[in-house]
Amino acid sequence: MLAFRRDKSHFVGSVVYAPLKQVHGILYYVIVDGQQRLTTIYLLLKALIDCAKTDKERESILETVFNRDKFDEYGVQDASKLKLKPVKSDNQQLYLLMEDKYEEIDKSSGIWANYVIFKEQVEALLKRDPDISVRDIYRGIEKLICATILLDADDNAQEIFERINSTGVPLSLSDQIRNYVLMTDANQEKLYEDYWLKVEKLVDKENMSAFFLDYLNFRLDGFTREDKAYMYYGDR
Repeated sequence: MLAFRRDKSHFVGSVVYAPLKQVHGILYYVIVDGQQRLTTIYLLLKALIDCAKTDKERESILETVFNRDKFDEYGVQDASKLKLKPVKSDNQQLYLLMEDKYEEIDKSSGIWANYVIFKEQVEALLKRDPDISVRDIYRGIEKLICATILLDADDNAQEIFERINSTGVPLSLSDQIRNYVLMTDANQEKLYEDYWLKVEKLVDKENMSAFFLDYLNFRLDGFTREDKAYMYYGDR
């Protein structure tokens, strides 16, 4: 809102992405760095959509978040309508939210909790200041700028991801392995649905790192700790 009132741009950091594939005329990219920021903006946009008082206000924001196939030329499926797909654990919840399937959403998910916060904040702002509209808030979001870095097809997206995140909060062993598998293969959906999700359901998400550590120690001659285990993963 400050960005709109001051008519001034606000820098939100860099977004690093790499080409992945093209399906039905839609180009897919994997986001190496910046996915949490983009997901946060998506949730704010959804809150604006739900708080909009006119179809005109709502439609302008819908154009931002959805792929549109007005003439049915590209065979866009439901799973491809959203322009953003977060990490798989959040993807289904975001899809349900954006499709207004509120009764099916996991109310304990971060997607739902943050959406509720944004919606309450937008409603409070609109009530507090009748001169402010959803369109004004959207104009403020349009003032956000970032540095976009498109990697070449032969760049190692996973290696770059690890270097970017090396100074932040350390990723768990299971997060590192998941990102390695899903960031380096174009067939992410099949890998996740047929393998990763099944393992996650069997051993529980919270036990995934311990599961991989036990597996590696079973395969290795000797033992490794969790903070050292990832270097062995690529060879197994």
